[in-house]
Amino acid sequence: MRNFPKKAGIAPLALVLALAISCKGAPEASGANVPAGAGTAENGAENIVFVPGFNDVVGIEWRLIGVRASAENAAARFSRRELAEIGMENAYTLHFDGKQLSGVAAPNRYFAPYEEGAGKALSIRAIAGTLMTAFREPENLKEREYFDYLENTGRWDLVRNQLQLYTRDGQGRAAVLIFEAG
Repeated sequence: MRNFPKKAGIAPLALVLALAISCKGAPEASGANVPAGAGTAENGAENIVFVPGFNDVVGIEWRLIGVRASAENAAARFSRRELAEIGMENAYTLHFDGKQLSGVAAPNRYFAPYEEGAGKALSIRAIAGTLMTAFREPENLKEREYFDYLENTGRWDLVRNQLQLYTRDGQGRAAVLIFEAG
């Protein structure tokens, strides 16, 4: 074992301790959305808050898992189980890449340009897609309804690792499309 002069041994030890203390309360870079001001560390200092950026959405294959309607739009429903029952388990996907989104609806592949705005604003332009005929169509969410939701999106958020698109249906009623990474 190498002997260091006493003065040289204190500085490295202090540096190691300082780094350990400063890293103790750092959040993991898991992409989880932590609300601002969520708790404090044991020593009373505020935790560092992860604020998702749109880069956390880009490049991920998202699968629709729910349509949450406002009180005025209680009729909106969606069931991923229903899709599996009719052989469309790969329907209603979404992928952002650069300035274009793409995905699979029911049954057509689609794409559209989009634009990020200030804050979490999101604007999706007119959707174009293939022209395949569906032999079976999901009962609770028709392809055209899904496209209407996407084209009327006004903003986005990541909540508990789920992408949420705040939108309106074809009649202007508020709704939220909820996606998970898949």
